[in-house]
Amino acid sequence: MSLMAKLISIFFFVSFIPIVFLSIFGVVKMSNALRDEELNNLTLVAEQTEGHVLSFIEGLKDRTADWASDGHIRKDTELIIKGGDATLSESLGRYLHDEKLPLNETIIISDVIDKNGVIIASSKPVRIGEYESSIEELDEEYSFSSAIAGKTGEVFTTGIIVEDEKGHPAYPMIHFSTPIRSIENSEETIGILVNHFLIKELNDVLSGKRQVLLGARSGHKARAETLEFYLVNKDKLMITESRFLKDAVLKQIVDTVPVRNCLDSGEETAGLYLDYRNVAVYGSAMCPIDQFWVLIAEIDQKEVLAPVYALQNILLTVLALVLLASVLSSFLFSNNLVRRITNVHKIVDSIGNGDFSGRVKISGRDSIAKIGEGVNIAAESLEKSNDLRNKFIQIVSHQLRTPLNSMRWNLEALLAEEFGEMKKEQKEFIRVTHDANVEVIRRIHDLLIVMDIEEHGLPLEKETISIESIVGTAMIEWRKKCDIKGLECEFIKPDFSMPDLKIDAIKIRDVVDKLADNSASYTAPKGKIVASLKKLDSKIRFEIADTGIGIPLAEQKKIFTRFYRASNAPTMKQDASGLSLYISKHYIEQHGGTIGFSSEEGKGTVFWFELPV
Repeated sequence: MSLMAKLISIFFFVSFIPIVFLSIFGVVKMSNALRDEELNNLTLVAEQTEGHVLSFIEGLKDRTADWASDGHIRKDTELIIKGGDATLSESLGRYLHDEKLPLNETIIISDVIDKNGVIIASSKPVRIGEYESSIEELDEEYSFSSAIAGKTGEVFTTGIIVEDEKGHPAYPMIHFSTPIRSIENSEETIGILVNHFLIKELNDVLSGKRQVLLGARSGHKARAETLEFYLVNKDKLMITESRFLKDAVLKQIVDTVPVRNCLDSGEETAGLYLDYRNVAVYGSAMCPIDQFWVLIAEIDQKEVLAPVYALQNILLTVLALVLLASVLSSFLFSNNLVRRITNVHKIVDSIGNGDFSGRVKISGRDSIAKIGEGVNIAAESLEKSNDLRNKFIQIVSHQLRTPLNSMRWNLEALLAEEFGEMKKEQKEFIRVTHDANVEVIRRIHDLLIVMDIEEHGLPLEKETISIESIVGTAMIEWRKKCDIKGLECEFIKPDFSMPDLKIDAIKIRDVVDKLADNSASYTAPKGKIVASLKKLDSKIRFEIADTGIGIPLAEQKKIFTRFYRASNAPTMKQDASGLSLYISKHYIEQHGGTIGFSSEEGKGTVFWFELPV
């Protein structure tokens, strides 16, 4: 059967699978849509409720500021402070109780406190004369210092206060405090007015009951069975009633994701999480600025997704049989096809990575078999070409090494003036020739190393040795090169003794030399290079940072590839083999280490390697 016929057969049977997945996709899409809609609705309602709470609190602040500006209260307060008798305190207390408290039924107590922290008048007469023993307690319960120093009309709120004092209910409250100004001198603060607000009054705002009283058709709780709004304080304690738990106020800890995000970073979060009951809910949090509370709106995930679950059960039952039949049919027809295509793909990948030894197993005479034959022919041709190239490089390299080494020895003898004294110009000419000769020998050595790596690898000759001595010796030679080129080079020695490592000292020294040589080669005169050796946890790290030309971002992935050089490299060094980083990477990875770099074109490069201790 031809490949086309097989594909048609597979398509026929697999055509059922899209139906299955489209159905599942539809369910998921519906679920996501419901989730997104519910989160949007929750966030919207939470924002509205936040507005109601803030508006409610602002109303209480306005009421408190308004009472503090009352001429009667200011006048009587000033008279009491100047030495008025007890009847004046009682008279002012009755005025607060009879004339002020009826204006706002959510305020249950109103106190006037002098600058010494003593209650001099109260809507609860039994509280007159009460005081706190320290300024800290006054500040905690009444924001005393802030209110005394506050501006006219400025109102301060406390956190949640639970007092058990004479005439004060032992319920969670918020205290609203504002300065009272003198009648004679409006710039002088003579005391503060404190209004006591029961926190449970906020339950009506959160449930929507207060909105209903103001004319709304329904509250929040009527909209869903599990919809809940509550406030949490900075100690992660619930400060309003729970819809599901009794006596939760100031007892139930709410350490959920939205609460943590609000309190830690002020981030308002909406999403799916486990609530204080350990139940999965969709929730939204509001984090008003400069408030002592976080507003949470939540609804159980089960309630939101109930329609999806019902539809899902029906679809799963119907589609299970279709899916089973389609999968079995597709497997029978596609298994062999997929296996053969995977085989071809694997061989092509290995060829792309430079391994030409693999071959595609041929079976049948269809299009895949013909593709496999073509891949095999290409692999054989590439393998022969690669072998010829490697043999040519090896032969040429070996043939060149002997005469080049002879030249080197002769040049070194001349430089040592073993055959007679030379003029300065002659000696410089010989030195340049000698350096060029050494560079060619080094490149031939690198070529042979690469050939050995690719053919059978290079064994490590490990010994236990000091990494400090290896790097330190290399740095001495490196500094000499830096001085010749006019570079500012620095080696930062480790702060403490490094442990000895079991490594191939020659190969690690070669890596250090190559990285150091590259940094000097690609940094312009007067540039700066800093090398360092340090211990990081269970690794030893060598790092060298330069202010050189850097590596273009688009080329950085190829920088460890054999024979590869960055496009801007020839501007600093025309002739180079592009093998030093390839060899360095192989040596470091042979030791179980890692090598890497960071670079910015025109700014410089940092190369590093790490070896395990």
